Amino acid sequence: MNQFFSVQRLRVFFKGMAMGAADVIPGVSGGTVALITGIYGTLVGAITGFNFNKLKALFWLIKGGEAAERGRAELMKIEWGFLIPLGMGIVFSILVLSKGMVAVMETYPAHTYAFFFGLILVSVKYPYNEMSKTLINHVVMLVFAVLAFGFFSLKANMALDVSNPLHVFFGGSVAVCALILPGISGSTFLVILGLYKPILEALHARDLVVILTFISGMAVGLLTFIRVLNWCLSKHKHTTMAALAGLMLGSLKKVWPYEAAPEVNESQWILLGFCAFGVALIYGLDKVAGSLQSPTRSPNKN
Repeated sequence: MNQFFSVQRLRVFFKGMAMGAADVIPGVSGGTVALITGIYGTLVGAITGFNFNKLKALFWLIKGGEAAERGRAELMKIEWGFLIPLGMGIVFSILVLSKGMVAVMETYPAHTYAFFFGLILVSVKYPYNEMSKTLINHVVMLVFAVLAFGFFSLKANMALDVSNPLHVFFGGSVAVCALILPGISGSTFLVILGLYKPILEALHARDLVVILTFISGMAVGLLTFIRVLNWCLSKHKHTTMAALAGLMLGSLKKVWPYEAAPEVNESQWILLGFCAFGVALIYGLDKVAGSLQSPTRSPNKN
């Protein structure tokens, strides 16, 4: 027991808390925090270490006998000493901050979406900076931006429904992919899908049905979607980043305060100020990241 609660694992827990706090805010990426704190390589390695053999190992344990031994040996390959304290820190922050975010969105919806608009707008620079600036990639980005804008123009209040388990499951599968994309937040995807506030409300209300469905989606995302995304990044990185940049640009319609909160009667200058604050926050975090990261720092150090 004392060995589990080591100083090193306590540090991982606090890094998880920082990641969880970042993941609650759209546009602020937990992956970026992992990169800044030096655990990004370990995190990606641990995530990609999950595969269907690990899933089968659970059934081997239930089966008992020699199969159980094989299952235990397979499960021991997972970096539990890293993942458990990290996960505990992430969950702790999300549970603590979810109540506050729900209250803010209910009291100041237009201001909140203006802030989100600024966060997501400036976050487009992350995938854009990672793509090659060829004509074809700019065309890909433009096409995806137009498609995303057109999709959200079909219906002003288009969103996934938290009462539909398939929608919640899908949201979890997509959001977890942001773990391997520094600069792109899982919360951003939830805002785009219309699930951000409902998921926070479910967390605050301890709605186990929604929470467990969302977690199940994340588990499947780890086993499937994240591998597809990883393949796209390894084989077609620049095109994938161009598509992501386009999707983020086109989806800004979703969080435009006069559409996301149509009852708004606030001054446009005040909303513009909240938008600017979102932009400034991302640039401020970039400055902090630049000052904390050493050019020779290993991403696998935890």
